[in-house]
Amino acid sequence: ICPVYGKYVIVDHQNGLFSLYAHGQKIYYSGTPGRIVDNTVPLMKMGSTGYSDAPHLHIEVFRIVDGKKVHEDPEKYSNRLNTKYHD
Repeated sequence: ICPVYGKYVIVDHQNGLFSLYAHGQKIYYSGTPGRIVDNTVPLMKMGSTGYSDAPHLHIEVFRIVDGKKVHEDPEKYSNRLNTKYHD
């Protein structure tokens, strides 16, 4: 748990790209770091943890360049991100 993001999950896509899903109410994925994530299994339930005013799913897509987080436009990857609603 992070004070800003609350409950969150970071996925390493193994091509220099990472995606972060934050403010979750409940994290369903409880695997060990380095485990392969199947995109048919939900990672978390949308919530309002951390610095958040209302339930939502916060998504960031980024790369690490020279040790710094460089954001990408999530819309560019939306066809590859599984953001279906699961209850």
